[in-house]
Amino acid sequence: MRMLQRKIGVFGLALVAMGLGFPAASWAQDDLLQGFDSPPTVSQPPKDADTEEDQGPKEDQTSWVELDGSLSIQGSYNYAHQAPPPGMPDWRGLSRLKLVGRADLKMTFSENWKAQLGGYGFYDWTYEIRGLGQYPDPLLALYRQELEPREAWVSGKMGPVDVKLGRQIVSWGKSNFLRVVDVFNPIDNREPGLVDVGDLKLPMTMSRVDVYWGDWQFTAVGVHEIKFNKNPVLGSDFYPAPFTLPEEIPLSNGENTEYGGAITATLGAWELGFYGANHFNDAGHAEPLTAPPGAFVLRHERLLTRGFSVSLTSGSWVMKLEGAQVQGLTFMPSPTQTLRLTRYDLLAGVEYYGWSDTTLMVETAAQQYPGWTAALNNTLEKPAELSGQTVVALTRDFSNKTVHAMAALFFFGPTLQNGGLQRYSLGYDLADALVVTGGVLMYQPGQPGDLLTRASDNDRVFFDVKWSF
Repeated sequence: MRMLQRKIGVFGLALVAMGLGFPAASWAQDDLLQGFDSPPTVSQPPKDADTEEDQGPKEDQTSWVELDGSLSIQGSYNYAHQAPPPGMPDWRGLSRLKLVGRADLKMTFSENWKAQLGGYGFYDWTYEIRGLGQYPDPLLALYRQELEPREAWVSGKMGPVDVKLGRQIVSWGKSNFLRVVDVFNPIDNREPGLVDVGDLKLPMTMSRVDVYWGDWQFTAVGVHEIKFNKNPVLGSDFYPAPFTLPEEIPLSNGENTEYGGAITATLGAWELGFYGANHFNDAGHAEPLTAPPGAFVLRHERLLTRGFSVSLTSGSWVMKLEGAQVQGLTFMPSPTQTLRLTRYDLLAGVEYYGWSDTTLMVETAAQQYPGWTAALNNTLEKPAELSGQTVVALTRDFSNKTVHAMAALFFFGPTLQNGGLQRYSLGYDLADALVVTGGVLMYQPGQPGDLLTRASDNDRVFFDVKWSF
């Protein structure tokens, strides 16, 4: 479905990284939310190989070198902000006006060996227009401009074994929005709800081996590059605290290698997955220091995650279930008290694509700490004993699939009491490779002190003009 290849707005609002004192923090700690900028991959009924058209040898149809990518102009305007405290940036009005470029060079050396080299960059004129002097240097360094490599890998097939080496993205599980077993790649959380799908997950240097045996696939992954989420910093309208939190990032060496494995299978209409990983906590934990009093440092502990996923396709319906046990989550109520807890995550979801040019997706997830104690209220994260998230997304195409409408709702809390987000957008294909999209993003307050209550004046309208090549 062409519609499903459009971005439908992902709210990467596991945001605010450290969950600085908000009930939503425990979700942020494991990037549970992938966001609403991500065009979900809708499961389809298994295809019969005998009905596939004969495409002929790949080398007869495709050049051994291909270049594709995109250029886009993106903007947003904040219409609900109040005047900021003295000394803080003023985010009323124009908050984004940037040129974004992405390119991927794809090389096919033979039927079995391929490579890709990608790059990404942007420049945001907002800060010059509004005056550089009001923005702190760390914010300018993160938001004003960027140029970095993206996926860069080489892959080969040797009989039933596939090998892939280099900077890449590994996606585990069947969920579209909420992350349970998908633990490796960090996320760009700098502008929740506005990050383009292709740039949401951050690639890392990995080694991956897949072995195929009938309907089963066995995967082993080693992650050699250690990096974490790109989060808002002090001065951003999405940063929830009046102070900075220094971060300690482990060295990218052999001792700190992350690793994991997966066993997956497609058995008729069923898809099964079993996963295990030893990895760093992307969000980390705030560790209070003995001196100076009231100071913290952000450290990243290692976690052990075991989980499963199962999905069933029946007619126009796809039903999915994911669960995980996460061991080693660290919290520090005081410099001398360390708590290490186990958390259980469970997700259920459904997709329906029986209506013409329309897709409905619903996902809901819960997290529980069986060993929760009142001492956790003294931590900067303040994780709830039971947390929840629910996502509802509806997309539809009109006018021969040249107009793309989307409505997406996201709610915090097991009873939806901790606030939420709404994103509505409308896109139009001016040409095959040129799409104009506009919409509105609204943040709904929850209980006093909730993350979304503090960000509730970040409502904005946005636009995106994107040319793909």
